[in-house]
Parts: sequence; structure tokens; C-alpha cells
Amino acid sequence: MLDKVVSKTITLIKVCPTEKHLKFLFELLKTRSRKNSISHRSLPTFKKHKAFVLSKPYRYWFIIKVSDTFLGTVYLTKTNTVAIHLKNNDKKIYEKVL
Repeated sequence: MLDKVVSKTITLIKVCPTEKHLKFLFELLKTRSRKNSISHRSLPTFKKHKAFVLSKPYRYWFIIKVSDTFLGTVYLTKTNTVAIHLKNNDKKIYEKVL
């Protein structure tokens, strides 16, 4: 699946195991509340995080890019659940991504 253009400024970029993607995903993970996480109870090491990403845990997984900045992720699980995680809670971005 290729990257998807959502609007003039929002693009969904397929998650790949590049250092840039892995680092961004890990930094975003660090900002999430532990009570809202279903994949871990405490922050994993970067090595464990990388193994998780490489395991391709979701049906589809994208980084949300706004202009030239990574702002969050969206994924569809294998049970068709959608999750969106943003650095900031921008309702307009949530709506456009959905």
C-alpha cells in the first residue's frame, strides 16, 4: 500500500522500519499515558519497540505527516479497530484522517 494524500497538507505515510520512523514512533509512544496503552504496561526498551514494529502488528499502520512534520499515527488492527494518536489533540486532523 502506498502513501495516501488526505488533504493539501496531510499525508499518511506507511510505517517502515527505517531509523526515522522507528525513532518517531518511539518518541510518540513515550508521550502516551500508560493507562491508555494495550500493548504494554511500562515503556519498552527501544530494542523491544523495534521488534514490535518489525512484527507488523496491525493490518495498516501510517504516520500522519502534516506539511513536513510527523504529527502522529493511525492504524487499523486485524479486528478492524481504528486508533489515532497525535502529538497534540487537533480535532481537524482527527476528522480529516478518519
